Amino acid sequence: MKQVIYHHQAIGPHMEGFINYKQQQGYSYTKERYLLSKFDLFLVKHNYSASVLSDSIINEYIDNTASMGPVFRNSCLSCMKLFSQYLNMLFPESYTLNDLPIKIHKPSCYYIYSQHEICSLMNAAGNLSQRGGLRRPCIRFMIGLLACTGLRINEALSLTLGDIDLHRRRLFVRKAKFDKQRYVPLSESTVQKIKEWLTIRGKYAADSAHSYLLVTDPTGQRMSYDCARRAFSTCRSQCEIGCRGKQPRLHDLRHTCACRCLQHWLLQGKDINAKLPVLSTALGHVDISSTQVYLHITPTQLQAASKRFYSLYNI
Repeated sequence: MKQVIYHHQAIGPHMEGFINYKQQQGYSYTKERYLLSKFDLFLVKHNYSASVLSDSIINEYIDNTASMGPVFRNSCLSCMKLFSQYLNMLFPESYTLNDLPIKIHKPSCYYIYSQHEICSLMNAAGNLSQRGGLRRPCIRFMIGLLACTGLRINEALSLTLGDIDLHRRRLFVRKAKFDKQRYVPLSESTVQKIKEWLTIRGKYAADSAHSYLLVTDPTGQRMSYDCARRAFSTCRSQCEIGCRGKQPRLHDLRHTCACRCLQHWLLQGKDINAKLPVLSTALGHVDISSTQVYLHITPTQLQAASKRFYSLYNI
């Protein structure tokens, strides 16, 4: 993304200060810098000369964004809202936008893979075209890794060999969503599969601490998202998973991992509410409400809940 310069003489410097303030807190704010520039250009275009924000100029900007797409408009206004709160800390007379005029509710669209389907996808990777001896086993390993850890695909693609701690059975995700870092625990079976992949990988590619975990050719270059997506799509089509319309995605393996974790806790009789913060941390969410999006009731979970209910009341 090209460099963004704020042009408003009085408020522009504070926009830059706001971005720097958020970056010092550990946020990237590259996209937000661009979004805030929309508000900056609006102020310049409307010859707004005040050094603080007024309710009239903010409401006018809200009306001006009405022609934008709902998601992009919500992003622009959310960024402007945070900036207005920042400016209010510096100048209490500056108007603060507390509530957004629109709320975007994305439809819940997900697919929960069965254990059989995950195994079928991994087996289908063996039929992919082979390139340098690594593509087939790498895609197979990638599918299993996503299903067992709940990693986002970009997090998995960014893993290096130095991020793997098999002794402590954990992965270190260095730069996840919102620039957060976290450890992801590994089961004993997952550790074993990682060892098997490392053995295969070591025959073809470099194995330094900075080398990427998921590579499909001997050059050791990081596997691209498009490469992972296309290979997964081929495997999914071969297994005839899904239905007409929107097809199951790589990201749905993350949903599946969360649901299977919930199912495991239900079968153990665990307190789900007490366990949610653990799952939230493992998935790399900023709050529990984000984790709840991934927790869907599956037929297996309904059956387990039904058995517990009838057992409790001796029906």
